[in-house]
Amino acid sequence: MKDKMVSVIIPMYNVADYIEQCLTSILTQTYSNIELILIDDGSTDDTLNIAEIITKDSNNTKIYSIINQGPAYARNLGIEASKGEYIMFVDSDDYLSEEAIETLLKIITENNCLLALGRTLRTDGYKNWSVPSHHKYQVTSADGVKNIAEHTELFYSIGPAAKLYHHSLLDNNFFDSSLNFAEDQLFVLKTYLRSNKIAVTHEAIYFYRVRGKENQSLTQLYQKNSIENLKNILAIINDAYNMITIERNYTVEEKKIMYLGYINRLTEIELRVLFKANYRESGDKQATFFNVVLEKILLGSEPFILLFSESANFKKYIFFELQSFYFLIRRPALPVYYLLIENIIKLQNDSSKSTFLNKIQRIQKHRIQEFYLKIFTCCSYFIKRLGRRIK
Repeated sequence: MKDKMVSVIIPMYNVADYIEQCLTSILTQTYSNIELILIDDGSTDDTLNIAEIITKDSNNTKIYSIINQGPAYARNLGIEASKGEYIMFVDSDDYLSEEAIETLLKIITENNCLLALGRTLRTDGYKNWSVPSHHKYQVTSADGVKNIAEHTELFYSIGPAAKLYHHSLLDNNFFDSSLNFAEDQLFVLKTYLRSNKIAVTHEAIYFYRVRGKENQSLTQLYQKNSIENLKNILAIINDAYNMITIERNYTVEEKKIMYLGYINRLTEIELRVLFKANYRESGDKQATFFNVVLEKILLGSEPFILLFSESANFKKYIFFELQSFYFLIRRPALPVYYLLIENIIKLQNDSSKSTFLNKIQRIQKHRIQEFYLKIFTCCSYFIKRLGRRIK
């Protein structure tokens, strides 16, 4: 096993406060056959200088300094420069456990796999805790070998970190530098699809640092570019569907299961947060956001028909909240909001939704009824929220 080189790729950008811990965690790994590839992505602080000092005695470190082009471009540069049989990605403000690489390499070789996945913990530098969605869906709760068709919970670990990739998974597989939101998901999706077996360990491998601005809610962070982020997510959904559809190693039913598994995760995490951010926007921005979604419904393409009609989490979270947060919809956005609700209900062909549809059809020309429905949905929302807190 010791003859197998592992290339560790680390894009760096303005992480002077964290880069020492990150690099030290790699240089002190129990597994030593490591090639360290650092790409400084135009840092304006002391990151590059610190990295050069820390790695000055390392014989197998490559450092590249480029103008700022984003993490996707930097990772792609690292892939092209790598010589290892296996590849690992680490963000420059995060760090690894001491035995991370040895542990992942052990399970990937023992189980004859191309991909290995370990447990991620969040950290603020003082305490560590589980990633909520990983814990909820038991992504790495036990050691074993999985495949993505039978274990779609793996989609809740769709980032590139905490994984060890055989280099063959990266052939003609690069990060999409044209996206500025969730740009790494299609890359990881392709590696999942190419891996017949995925080795999983419950051992803590990766420590994901929660920095100051991340203590804001995701809704606050995503609100800044909610419409552009929405367009990115919808493009990713379309690309994911096409990527899954052309795979030859899965049945038609398995492909549908995988696609719905992926968009359920995307709906619960990113898409839901973007909708919630939109409820805080002005009426014109709300209308633009709803129009982007409505256009996908009216387009009638299969990826979006499945999203709006068969995704369990779209129904559970987004469509439920579209109705619950009616009181937050501003007047300029109401016409397109009504069209959106009507078209989603038609797609779902669910008679249980007809009551709300009948209400909004009746009130569209009656402001007083519109006002009463807003009061009703507002009171219902806060009563339910109070009930959850009491429990």
